[in-house]
Amino acid sequence: MHFSGQLYAQIACSIFRRLNHFSTTAKARSFVRAAELLGISQPGLSRSIQALEREYGVELFHRRRNALTPTSAGRALLERAEHLLSEAGAIDQHLRRLRQAEVGKVSLGLGPLPATMLLPELLSQVLTQRPGIEIRAQVLAGPEVLRRTIEGEFEFCCCAEALVPPAHKIDARPLITLPLARMVRALHPLMRGEGDAEDFPLIGGSGSAGSDGYHPQIVCDDFDILRRVTLSSDAIWITAPQSVRRELAHGELAQLPRHDASPALEARLILFRPRNRNLSAAGLFVVNLLRRLAAEL
Repeated sequence: MHFSGQLYAQIACSIFRRLNHFSTTAKARSFVRAAELLGISQPGLSRSIQALEREYGVELFHRRRNALTPTSAGRALLERAEHLLSEAGAIDQHLRRLRQAEVGKVSLGLGPLPATMLLPELLSQVLTQRPGIEIRAQVLAGPEVLRRTIEGEFEFCCCAEALVPPAHKIDARPLITLPLARMVRALHPLMRGEGDAEDFPLIGGSGSAGSDGYHPQIVCDDFDILRRVTLSSDAIWITAPQSVRRELAHGELAQLPRHDASPALEARLILFRPRNRNLSAAGLFVVNLLRRLAAEL
């Protein structure tokens, strides 16, 4: 026998309602008390129990003047009903928490720059505000993180602006545009007015490689490695000042001023997600949190 989805839902609701009526009555040992607990009339409760007995051809209660006790069939049903109602309650609570973004799983990818600037605080705030959300975050080069998002591995991703072929149904929303600057160690010769910038090696990530004015000798997408190389050499690191705020504040790194007419470099960070896939409630919460953190940079 096959039922339509709507009819199946109606039958399931009817069964759960009757089981709840039965369970409450069995525990209260009184139709009057059970009706009060359920917020329905006593005759209505009696008819619900009688319909359940009539439908399955079993007697669920011994009905005596001052006592209402489950029969052997009633006791057997009570154990199964309690388990089923408990599971249904847990499912209902879980679905409500999913809708409210209190629980859920979010898979996202980030390019190196947004990961460096946003991911630590993002994860910290998710743990504080929504400890029931599970996050799987992967930090990869921009093209790779975008490819995996297109293929559906990530619910969404954040990386530097990239051209997406028209055939790919991907939604792109700007997150933030960041100016890039030249960073050097505090005791770099250039900070003492010695030499020209062209005399020193340029290093940076792959996000803007090939752009006008950006031809690094070393390309690396691990920002921690680039930071260490910059601190221990005379390399000039092209990055967003926001990504090295701590080092700038502690005087470990310094930003070189621009004295030439070369075009200013910038990084435009974009949120990408498959166009045919809606964000989950948890995913939407993470995206909104990411936007707020980006706005605070």
